[in-house]
Amino acid sequence: MSVQPIRANIAQDYSHAFRPGQIIPALLLACAAGGLVWALPLAPHNAIGFAALIATTIALDVLAADAVRAGRRVIGPALIITVAAFVLYGAPAAILVGAVRGITRALVPASLTRVEGACVASMGVIGPMLASASAAALPLMVAHPSPWLSIAVYVCCAFIIEVGAESLVLGRLSRPSILRALERNIGWSAVNYALYGALGAWLGTALAAGRWADLLFVGIPLAIVRQTTNMSGGEERYVGTIEHENSVLFDRIGQLDRMNGDLIEALAMAIDARDPHQTGHSGRVAQISTAIGVALGLAGERLENLRRAALLHDVGTLALSGHVTDKPGPLSPQERRYVQMHSDLGARFVAKWRDCREMAQIIEQHHERLDGSGYPRGLSGDAIVLEARIVAVAESYVALTSPRQHRAALSHAEALDEIRGGAETLYDQNVIEALAQVAETRTADVLPITHLRTPKP
Repeated sequence: MSVQPIRANIAQDYSHAFRPGQIIPALLLACAAGGLVWALPLAPHNAIGFAALIATTIALDVLAADAVRAGRRVIGPALIITVAAFVLYGAPAAILVGAVRGITRALVPASLTRVEGACVASMGVIGPMLASASAAALPLMVAHPSPWLSIAVYVCCAFIIEVGAESLVLGRLSRPSILRALERNIGWSAVNYALYGALGAWLGTALAAGRWADLLFVGIPLAIVRQTTNMSGGEERYVGTIEHENSVLFDRIGQLDRMNGDLIEALAMAIDARDPHQTGHSGRVAQISTAIGVALGLAGERLENLRRAALLHDVGTLALSGHVTDKPGPLSPQERRYVQMHSDLGARFVAKWRDCREMAQIIEQHHERLDGSGYPRGLSGDAIVLEARIVAVAESYVALTSPRQHRAALSHAEALDEIRGGAETLYDQNVIEALAQVAETRTADVLPITHLRTPKP
């Protein structure tokens, strides 16, 4: 085997070393640092008043910090101070108070990981920064907007960033239960955020009028109520404990599923590394199969099973001798039967994985043909599952458009014509038409891949 394809795969592997779990928090921290560099020189000149806002923010976040649970999302009342800082001093003060709030939120729950802490702290700055920019851009769309409209725009944009974007990032990178909680309780979260935003707007106007005592009248009761609830609510603690255990279990399932997906992609690389002419073959089959599946209406777990089965459709070749699979000339009938064993072997391998029987069925049937001329069982018609029919078409397309020792690669149109020649006898007509939609000439080499890992309910 040539060393070059192996080196290419290794280089490709290293190119994926910096995964989203490392890149996204770093980018968020960089954006937050840029916002702080801009805001620090513009800090309010009223040092005592600004220090009071900072102190109240820390006190509220320590005594009544944000809580994200599987049952609902509770947004900490320190948000009130961020909105009040925007109303009183403008964007720089809101960004600095948001930074303090974000850092405190990241440090107070000791269970946060580094990734989670970096995201929470960064969003504390990015939320006020983008919300302030949106409020500042309001005059470009509305002539002479009222101050209350600017505040409403600020609160809405801050909600989208601090609640929506933060939950999306944390749900993808660390805890799927956070995003699931938001999806179930988006209405309650919006109402919670709107009420705190309105209270923050009122507090900001009161402080602008010189009524600084109102800062205590807002902060102290909120902290007392939250602490009293925490100390006296036995049922609340019990429900919270159950919700926490459920969310931890859900997160572990999500993490195991991501590990399983990484293992499947690593196996696909190992399969392709056996043959220098197969570099990227499994990935392209998976990409095209996924695109066809989307075009045919597959979604969620079924679509993800299709993608993973397409990645592993040739996993059975790992058990076959390279002297036969890499033979440059035509195979003898005995050798051909030997190579055809890879479908059955691959299905047996994958069936050993718990809850992967659907993937095993797709792998076993991806060389079956509608007229019964395929292998290993000679299935025909609807006896072949749709996902296997999709992989069959995708694999044929990739094989035809890839160069081989005995022939050059066909063009997109030529490959599509040849596959259409087998419609209704070898391949599913609906699958072929879906291929024609998604595998256009400009996208035939690189197609988007969809990662949907919806857990079983």
